[in-house]
Amino acid sequence: MSTELEFKRECEGLVREYFTHGVVTDVEDSLKELLGRPGWTEHASVPDRGGRSPLSSSPLAPALDAPALGASTLSAASLRAMVVKRAVIAALDRGAREREMAAQLLRALRCAGVVSRVHGEAGFDLLLQALESLTIDVPTAPDDLHVFLARAAVDGVVSDQFLDECADATGLDVEARRVALSARGALRAPGGRVRILAAWGGPEGGTASAAAREMDALVAEYVESRDAREASRRLVALHVPFYHHELVRRAL
Repeated sequence: MSTELEFKRECEGLVREYFTHGVVTDVEDSLKELLGRPGWTEHASVPDRGGRSPLSSSPLAPALDAPALGASTLSAASLRAMVVKRAVIAALDRGAREREMAAQLLRALRCAGVVSRVHGEAGFDLLLQALESLTIDVPTAPDDLHVFLARAAVDGVVSDQFLDECADATGLDVEARRVALSARGALRAPGGRVRILAAWGGPEGGTASAAAREMDALVAEYVESRDAREASRRLVALHVPFYHHELVRRAL
């Protein structure tokens, strides 16, 4: 039997590997294999979430309930909600490239049927509940999560109804509700959906061509400024160590 903690670690490891190789189908296949393993059990040290979601007053609540107290084997729905949560968490402490890649991964998993809309909503429910602890490690988590939530609504990973339920829920704490309100406000603003899609560089934000364009701009700026420190900072911020040879080629 394998534990919930092992599932979380392996799932997040697969997502972080995806940030390096960028092949959606590879991580999709790996996640299917991970989800298909029998016998995932709750980890003894994981606290119960109180039995119900903070959205327990909404019609969506039955789909978002936590596993029953005392349950030993994790359900398929619980595991798929964890995939959504771990994909977002893996990107929170990274750059715009990884956040865009994580958003694309969630959309791909939704389109492939690996996760359903209910699983996506359950995953974001878990994220909103964990926001306080996430903010300790990543102070910008509230701002990043509101973009992830809005993007998930655009990509069909969660429904607009779920977003409304979160924004109006009295069971959420102040900061989590602010995230939901910000996400809804961003989508309802004129041109909001277009801006959300472009927040981290758009559909090509995580591609090699996007990295190449950034490197062209970096080299051009260095030629003008001769600021090696700033050039190094921008190169590191791209998070593409496997593509540094391209910078050498373009500089020459």
